[in-house]
Amino acid sequence: MVLILSDVHVWLNILIGDQDVSPADLVKVRMQADGRMVSPGLQPRYAGMFDALKKIIRAEGFGGLWKGVFPNVQRAFLVNMGELACYDHAKHFIIENQICNDNIYAHTLSSIMSGLSATALSCPADVVKTTMMNQAVNDENKPAED
Repeated sequence: MVLILSDVHVWLNILIGDQDVSPADLVKVRMQADGRMVSPGLQPRYAGMFDALKKIIRAEGFGGLWKGVFPNVQRAFLVNMGELACYDHAKHFIIENQICNDNIYAHTLSSIMSGLSATALSCPADVVKTTMMNQAVNDENKPAED
């Protein structure tokens, strides 16, 4: 019962925490995308973080800061699921199959497997999140057609 309650606590923290930082993630994703505009000589959309926040709120409304929040939360779930589930399983596998003893090497190998698992699980959600966050809007606040 304690394990289940602690798991619920972890998942609730992820859900609430990701919603709080999603506007910062949106600004980061958009400013990183602006870096591609500078190479061909185009002007970036934003002069800085506060300029990005101001322009996003003006163009998309206050709710526009949370564009892509659902794939962001899904990505966080997938990363944590991949890390937590895989690490313990990998460590037991390494020790039971006598690949190495329960020492720093077992923990390092388990961490590598856990990181690979988390990356593989979260990559699709990360692509969807980044695509949604970078999507431009037209004058009616609808996704712009290419």
